[in-house]
Parts: sequence; structure tokens; C-alpha cells
Amino acid sequence: MTDAPSAIVMAAGTTRAAWASSEGIGAGIARHLQSVGYRLVLLANDDGAQTLAAELGCIGLQGSITSVEGIERVVRTAVDAFGR
Repeated sequence: MTDAPSAIVMAAGTTRAAWASSEGIGAGIARHLQSVGYRLVLLANDDGAQTLAAELGCIGLQGSITSVEGIERVVRTAVDAFGR
């Protein structure tokens, strides 16, 4: 495990334009965080997070921040991948 910072970028239904990790501002945030050394788990309602994750070399999941299962999956994935 490295000491690189970790981040989780998530999308939510009505805030998708601002926080979707697959496009727009959310994708820009993910690109910036990756460029400064963050390890990322991206989440979006469609397959866009997976597409962006392939570009950035991080983890992309399809799901919703509006569901407990979606949030738990992201956290579990981050902990499993990054140890925290």
C-alpha cells in the first residue's frame, strides 16, 4: 500500500450535472484529483464512470449515491482496493 491520498467521486440524481464522475464538472474533478496523485473510485448512474476510470487508470462503478447499497459498494470497493 502507498501513502497516496484516496478519494471517492460520486454522482447523484439531481446533482448529476455538478457531481457526476463521468462527465462535466465531476469528470473534471476526477481528472484533476488523479493528476495530483489521488487514487479514485468513481460512481455514476450509467457506464460513464467505468469509461472515465479506464482512461484514468482508476476504479469505476455503476450505481447511485441515492441508495444505501450503492454507497456501501463504493466504500467497500475503496477499502478493498486501497486499504482505507
